[in-house]
Amino acid sequence: MVTGIVRQTSAVYQLAVEQYVRHSPLAFADRCASCRARTCPVRLHAAEVIRAAGVSPATYDPPPRRPPAMHWSGQPAAPLPVIGGPGVARK
Repeated sequence: MVTGIVRQTSAVYQLAVEQYVRHSPLAFADRCASCRARTCPVRLHAAEVIRAAGVSPATYDPPPRRPPAMHWSGQPAAPLPVIGGPGVARK
């Protein structure tokens, strides 16, 4: 692929970046967050435009999410709110 065809300051590049980010995969899923497609054509086309500008599309990918930390007992590390606990009005 030839790079440097699209300038990073062009409106086409800026739109491609916006669409690439908007059509990112859902966390822990294999579908697009915007159009719910398994293979999102909008994201693929935007990646081509970004590559044509000589930039790696991975630059705009969000950092990978880690699962929540677990306590040694298998419970979530942060305490969960207690229903009917202090500060909750009862009828």
